[in-house]
Amino acid sequence: LSAMAPPSNVPRVQNLVPGETAEQALAAITAHLELFSPSVAPEVHIAFPPSADASELRERIEALVTYAQCGAGQRAAKTAWDSIALVTRLFEARGWDVYKGGAAPDPQAYDREGAWGPTKGGEPTTALGVVLLAAHTRAMLDQGKALTVSLPGVAALASLSLRQVQTLREGGEFGREIAGGVSSVQALKWLKGRNVAGF
Repeated sequence: LSAMAPPSNVPRVQNLVPGETAEQALAAITAHLELFSPSVAPEVHIAFPPSADASELRERIEALVTYAQCGAGQRAAKTAWDSIALVTRLFEARGWDVYKGGAAPDPQAYDREGAWGPTKGGEPTTALGVVLLAAHTRAMLDQGKALTVSLPGVAALASLSLRQVQTLREGGEFGREIAGGVSSVQALKWLKGRNVAGF
């Protein structure tokens, strides 16, 4: 399988260290919020909303990395949905609108290319993007929320490149081809057959 695609510098979920990934993600979120802060005084530093202080956010992202790597059932899937929604809301914030609260976005709405940052060849290029995609796909499978899941999500869970998984699909490893993805049943069977943790 390794001969099917050239080496890639795209992060793979199984290679990520939860604490390091959380620190990088926290720095990126803080930079984003500061960029869109309406403050004109450089000495004013952005504060996280009470529902998402930095230490809680760090813990949530660490938990998301662990969940993306090995899962933990439906209860963890619910927590993952909440964390995905929070991180997504922070990254979409413009100015102080993150403080407005309100209903969190439905994580299922983000199952599209580029939803969690930059992509290359259809897959996320940042560690946080890979974690969010893998955790999102795992939660959908754990909770039986979808009939199909995206091919990039399956690739992220398996720590393979999208190109490798596309080649496997073309070879018939996922059964009948479905536009834009694979059936949840086939994805679960395939992930279990590849000994991906938690399946």
